[in-house]
Amino acid sequence: MKNTTYEVMRFVSWYLELGASRIYIVFHDPDDRHIAMLAGHPKIECLPFTDNLRAAMEVAPDDPKPPQIVAGTYLYPRITEDWLLRVDCDELVYCETGRLSERLAEIPPEIETVVIRPAEQLSNDHGPGWHLFRLPMDEQTISAVYGDAADMMAKRQGLMSHAFGKSAHRTGLGDLLVQEHNGIHPSTNKRTRNRKWAKESGVFLLHFNSQDFEAWGSAALRRSRNSSFGPELSGRILAAAGAEEGDGELKALYHRINHFDAQRAESLINLGAGRRVFMDFDTVISKHFGEDHALSAPATRPQ
Repeated sequence: MKNTTYEVMRFVSWYLELGASRIYIVFHDPDDRHIAMLAGHPKIECLPFTDNLRAAMEVAPDDPKPPQIVAGTYLYPRITEDWLLRVDCDELVYCETGRLSERLAEIPPEIETVVIRPAEQLSNDHGPGWHLFRLPMDEQTISAVYGDAADMMAKRQGLMSHAFGKSAHRTGLGDLLVQEHNGIHPSTNKRTRNRKWAKESGVFLLHFNSQDFEAWGSAALRRSRNSSFGPELSGRILAAAGAEEGDGELKALYHRINHFDAQRAESLINLGAGRRVFMDFDTVISKHFGEDHALSAPATRPQ
């Protein structure tokens, strides 16, 4: 975790509200100021990424990347809770009915991993507290949603980020490689027996990755450079970034594929490819940490 105070408090409060019995946070910066803020909470364990923890996770001393992939594998045999959900700070699970802890308790014992499909944040014209998300789409829906921009959005099922989602793993399975999107038994190199929660389940991984143009543009450039997108979308983004009027072109692309006004939002929802959700984060933060920690959300309107 390496995020703003609002994002950190939103994250921990939301998962406490969902029924998490313990939250483990690896802070990439061992001196992160949020460690002191959270350290006294009985359900939160802060793990500063010190040299000792780096060595325990077997991360090379010169590896500059945050230990996101190996952190879940390191923690898995050390916890006593029934399930381990490995997520990033901008990923909040949302249940249309019940709490996540209750939904996981209903899973048959032969299922080892539950895959929670993503719902990706969109810029929209709704009022405060309302959030709009798009879901993974088939080819026909991608064409209906994006029109002549459909080819640019095809590689990731109509999304900008990952379309697979994140997983909750049942504990007590012995050695397990907790990867970014699934689990692997190292003895057999086979994936865990999983169940994918389809959209009909009403459980979604809400990915807050596009709240404003600056955040979107930074991530889009990074993913274009490492070939995460299809060639057409990557080419458009990189060309815009390198052009003399690049900022304006990049903003136009952002609005074309990431901003949904009221009419586009209704169409997206009617196609079964979107969800509109009201989430009062300040109230949730206040419930778990008091009013002093209820911070106003940053602006979410497009620029």
